[in-house]
Amino acid sequence: MDRNTIHRFAEILEAYLREYEIVGRILRIVNGPYAVTYVISINPRSKAELRRMLDAPDVLRHLSGYGHISVEDNGTLVEVSVAKDAFNTPGLPWFVKHQRGANVVVGADKYGRPAYINMRKNPTVLFVGPTRRGKTSAVCSVLASVLLTRPIHFIVFSQKLNPWDVFVDCPYCVGVISDVKVIFPILSAIAAHMGTVVEAGERVVPILIIVDDLLNLLSVDKQISQVLSRIASVGGEAGVYQILCTQAAGTKAALGGMDLEANVRARVVYRTTNRLNAYHATGLSDNRVSNLTENSGDALLVIGDSQYRIATGHFDRDEYKELASGGFSGYADPFWIQKLARYLKKEEVSSVGGSSAVAVLPVRLPSVVGGRRLTVVESRAVYRAYMSGMSKNEICKTVYGYKNGTVMGYIDEAIGLVERSFMGGVVENADIR
Repeated sequence: MDRNTIHRFAEILEAYLREYEIVGRILRIVNGPYAVTYVISINPRSKAELRRMLDAPDVLRHLSGYGHISVEDNGTLVEVSVAKDAFNTPGLPWFVKHQRGANVVVGADKYGRPAYINMRKNPTVLFVGPTRRGKTSAVCSVLASVLLTRPIHFIVFSQKLNPWDVFVDCPYCVGVISDVKVIFPILSAIAAHMGTVVEAGERVVPILIIVDDLLNLLSVDKQISQVLSRIASVGGEAGVYQILCTQAAGTKAALGGMDLEANVRARVVYRTTNRLNAYHATGLSDNRVSNLTENSGDALLVIGDSQYRIATGHFDRDEYKELASGGFSGYADPFWIQKLARYLKKEEVSSVGGSSAVAVLPVRLPSVVGGRRLTVVESRAVYRAYMSGMSKNEICKTVYGYKNGTVMGYIDEAIGLVERSFMGGVVENADIR
């Protein structure tokens, strides 16, 4: 909407107030990321005038020709919102600018201000909405901005590697797993260790679990929901956090049971197909999902009984690569990598870069092997080449382009660490990247 269109709708709105004898005036106009909002003061605030105001959308749609208009009474003022055809969803630089530690920004409100979820208070966050609403892009924006500001170890479970494979080269990535068969044992390992440290009053290295398209994963293995419920109930005490994406909520078929839902207060909900789905997704009978459009990124942030309309982020791979090219701050601890590596067998791991890859486990090889410091690229290349079944001679030629006794020593030592990690051994006295 351009300036003339915005003012033209304001004239239509003022004409409506006069026609229906509502004593009110437009205090301000907010040109937000997803809608233009007209803030109206009504005086006196009688029930009759409020009812006429809340009935305005149908008349305003007829007069203006706009398809999606909503009216909300916030207790003191009335807000009339006209959805934009093209959403101005925030990009990655905006997310990076507004990240605040445990207060994780998940989108922009109607004024363009950041909307936060405190992950310490809400260690599990649920993104709910039909396909093509922007859930994956939104979570990628959240993850990327967190990694670029205050990194945390993370593991992703998704049947589709795109766009998650872009995060594999981050030193804090424990894995991007697309093979459903190994998801339950890995989550069980995290939950088991989490329970141990909680009982002992300790705290593990913080880790963020991201599950994309949960409904599809549950269609293969419903046990996944049980362990996710367990992590949701006590994970925050141990520093284990979750972001779960699903197409639906509220039924056993959607989330594998009701326990998981009961432990999730923070949700980002997109336009659903009907009112019943909206109720299940938000957990609120009086929800505002009907005010949302089907535009990608138009969502409702629900925290407990509170709900706020937001625009979630748009993720651009190239933008992330450019921002991440400067490196990451801090030191990546090998704890979770060593802990979880034993749950994956060699034949279940293949290299990144093609749709045939079923699982990715970026085990950090030592940065010092045979007295020579390996680059991150060399370390990853050695690992991927070995896991794809190459011989030592082939690895030498692939990674280094030549073969000699010193290089073979590097390969032997690096492969030995990979084998011990997969056999359940502990990598000792090694500088792990």
